[in-house]
Amino acid sequence: MAWAEEQQAQTASGTCENRTESTLSGAGNSFTTASRNEQRHEPIYCESEARLSGPSIISDGYEREKSALREKLFRMFPEQNARKLRLEANRGPFTSSVFIQLPPKSQLQSMFEVAFTEANHVLPLFDVPVLMDLLEQHYSDPTVPPGKQPGRWAMLNATIAVAIQLRTARGSYSEMTELSWQFFKNAFSMYSVIALRAADVLGLEALLAMAIYTQGSSDVRTTSVLVNAAARLSLTFGLHRREFYSVLDPAAANRHKRAFWIAYILDKSVSVNTGLPSVFEDDAINIDYPDQILSASSMDGNVPGTSMSASGFRLKAELAMIESSVEKRLYSGSVGRQNVHQLLDLVAELDHQLENWKAKLPSSFQPDRIVWPTTPTAREPIILLHFAYYCTLSEIHGFAAHLNQEGDISAIRQIQSSRIIQASAASQIIHILQYLPYEQPGHLWYVCSPGCAKYHPSDCLLGIFYAILYLPASLWWR
Repeated sequence: MAWAEEQQAQTASGTCENRTESTLSGAGNSFTTASRNEQRHEPIYCESEARLSGPSIISDGYEREKSALREKLFRMFPEQNARKLRLEANRGPFTSSVFIQLPPKSQLQSMFEVAFTEANHVLPLFDVPVLMDLLEQHYSDPTVPPGKQPGRWAMLNATIAVAIQLRTARGSYSEMTELSWQFFKNAFSMYSVIALRAADVLGLEALLAMAIYTQGSSDVRTTSVLVNAAARLSLTFGLHRREFYSVLDPAAANRHKRAFWIAYILDKSVSVNTGLPSVFEDDAINIDYPDQILSASSMDGNVPGTSMSASGFRLKAELAMIESSVEKRLYSGSVGRQNVHQLLDLVAELDHQLENWKAKLPSSFQPDRIVWPTTPTAREPIILLHFAYYCTLSEIHGFAAHLNQEGDISAIRQIQSSRIIQASAASQIIHILQYLPYEQPGHLWYVCSPGCAKYHPSDCLLGIFYAILYLPASLWWR
């Protein structure tokens, strides 16, 4: 036993001796740690000594070893190298590339009219007086770097990208998509600055404009990132609280409310379509809807080509709340703790909420008696609104349709009824497709893109096929 301890001590001593004589090289310099430690009169820590000395010394030895390692790293990075790097460092602000120059001001004015009259059919984000003011500010000093005015630069470029996207004709889709993408890259280059440092509603509007552009594509991930950033920015500003608006004039209050509710609608849409959790907690919101959805100087609150006024925007927000409630109450983990009858009662409650919402629609926009406008642009908000309605209806009754049918006759009948309603909703979605603007791929892709539609038309066909298999003798199919 004594011989073993003596051998361990000799081994430890040898290890320490070897280490003190080791040479460390770095950055063109070499030196011996032993000589440095002798000059500085610092003890050299030996891990084996700490291990043999007992638990009381382990923590002290660990700290000394860490300190010694830190000093070695600094010695490997000579002062002259650090000084050179400091001199070469760029201490200026963040910069971004300009992927494409803005068109002449006269062309931009017509593009903004397109964004205003067409994109605002879906979500009333773009306001021509605001855009024109941004345009005048930019061209008054076009040499200002984009990073100096990130919100302005991003909003101008995102608006141009949306306008090109919506007006693209079928024969030039690939070329115009490439062009609009360059303007989007200009806008997106400001994303980090806006998301981290935006201090006004313009930054929020720029994020929303970028999200509207990416919604017209298959890039659901980028859309969700932009919408998430916009939603959190609106909460950071406090736009969900009534107190925020007490110091604003009516026009500014409407603009801020409009931006908030657009962020809310997009966030709930992304949450429903992707399964990602929503940023907003409905119980924390205590503001009203905007009194008007557009600038009074242009359309007096009415969307051109339709009779949908500010109430249409409110209906979108209310339906988004119902969609969120359906996801939370029917498709959460707590559902598994309820029996079939409790779940069917919950389905009936949500269906009642949806029917109350439908009753608020103008008579000409009721699902069973829609009066379709003549222009494709005016039809788009109606298509999207009814898509959202039928998708929510299908979500509610699709849940009931897949419940276990073991139970009394009333439960079985309700489940079968839900299957018929789900198939009917899918059939109505397919029926509405005939009103899509096929001559404008930008509008078509926006309506049917994965980021906008919970149920793609192919999903609806599968739903109908499923219902036929389970209900082959149903009178509804006859």
